[in-house]
Amino acid sequence: MRLRLLCCVLASATLSWMSSRPARAGDRDAGARLARESCAACHALHTGDKDEWGPSLVGIVDRPVGTEDGYRYASFLRQQSATGATWTDARLRVWLGDSKAVAKAAGARTKMPAQNLSEAQLDALLAYLRTL
Repeated sequence: MRLRLLCCVLASATLSWMSSRPARAGDRDAGARLARESCAACHALHTGDKDEWGPSLVGIVDRPVGTEDGYRYASFLRQQSATGATWTDARLRVWLGDSKAVAKAAGARTKMPAQNLSEAQLDALLAYLRTL
């Protein structure tokens, strides 16, 4: 229990620190291609698209965590939602960088597969997600 609490506190502090850093520029077109190749199988990328496994990514940037209607979130994402956490660039960068590790650090699991994205890919994907 203490280890889980420590991991959550450290993750929160890291996200707070990262959110104070300026956003990186990315190639939006490359991000769109990456989203179509890696995200669209599970997530809606356009209003009206059907979600297969995960919540819609439309409007994800700055959306409160765990609030997409009709999607059943993991308990640790519901807990983050209760704290008022939002999907900032920094939080998305950490999550997309290694969702499995983030979930594991919180003592939880996620259906989302590990993405193993490079910094350049994360920059591009975030540039695209900001346009949705």
